[in-house]
Amino acid sequence: MKKFAVLLLSLVAFVSCNQTPAASPFAGTWAGTFSVVQGGQTVPVAGTLSVTVSSTGTLTGTVVNNTGEVPDNGSIKDGTVSSQGAFTATYTYASSPNSVLGLTGTVKIEGDKLVGTNLNNTFGTEALGTVSFSLTKK
Repeated sequence: MKKFAVLLLSLVAFVSCNQTPAASPFAGTWAGTFSVVQGGQTVPVAGTLSVTVSSTGTLTGTVVNNTGEVPDNGSIKDGTVSSQGAFTATYTYASSPNSVLGLTGTVKIEGDKLVGTNLNNTFGTEALGTVSFSLTKK
């Protein structure tokens, strides 16, 4: 009986170690628009956002702020989204590459959309407002 228990535990451990983790439900390339709220008011920021989420939940992407006379292109770095939707990323704009901005919050899938509502937008420890987006899977 003792040998059987050891054999059973060994088999369970072997099967557990050899299972491939499930791919992130957010995996894929998503693109769409975003909006910004600062001080309780929607600010006139018009832009596009594109993110690629890997099967493990890491993300990269681009953000374009079309508000000024010349579009300001940015890049998203060091991003992750958990299988439960916890989203965190840092990004910079070409006009100020040393200013690293942060974005944290929760995202969800609604139909064919990746939706983020009121994600916290920060510069260092300073809260800048919130960002919302609706992205379509490409």
